[in-house]
Amino acid sequence: MAPQAAGSEAPGVTIRIPEGLLGWMKRETKLGNPALKKALEETGDPDLKQALDWSVAVNESIEKMVRGVPPFPCVREVLERLGARADILVVSATPGEALAREWKSTSSTVHAGDLGQEVGTKKQMLRQAAKYTQGQSLMIATRWATTRPPRPTIRTSSPSTLGRGGKLEAVLRGRIDRFFCGAFAGKYQEELLADFNRYLPAQPPWPVEEG
Repeated sequence: MAPQAAGSEAPGVTIRIPEGLLGWMKRETKLGNPALKKALEETGDPDLKQALDWSVAVNESIEKMVRGVPPFPCVREVLERLGARADILVVSATPGEALAREWKSTSSTVHAGDLGQEVGTKKQMLRQAAKYTQGQSLMIATRWATTRPPRPTIRTSSPSTLGRGGKLEAVLRGRIDRFFCGAFAGKYQEELLADFNRYLPAQPPWPVEEG
């Protein structure tokens, strides 16, 4: 018997393409449960019902599992320091209900803007920052792809290689102070980017087998 091709269906299994869901995703920009529920009520499409049931079940499972998880060190202090003088926008495709619950769990009194996938795509969320002038917006991101949005949207970014030397809070305070006094963008930011790049070499430091 010839081996099964990678990516093909298992014997006896037929994967049905949910055309109703695909069509809705092409039409809708706010890919969250509220918009999905509304579309289901309007159409009665079984594909949308299956997707909504699955999404609700996943969210309920996460709510039961994710409890008592504290924020990373210094998160609360940084949020309060930023929130005292700046607007905070949370850019995430996580459902708004889950984000609001996790935001509250930090015990921070800092208010965040609209939360979650119900607001729209990440690109749509990032456009909210376009109202700020040059040098007045700062993105704090967790991965390299996110730190490189279109320049007209986010003017400065802070990739993180923190966690070394036990001076995290002091470093973050220094970066925040630089941002507020207008000394973040430019040479300082480029030094941070270069430092971040050193942790992501094009070739890993371990041997890689060819093929």
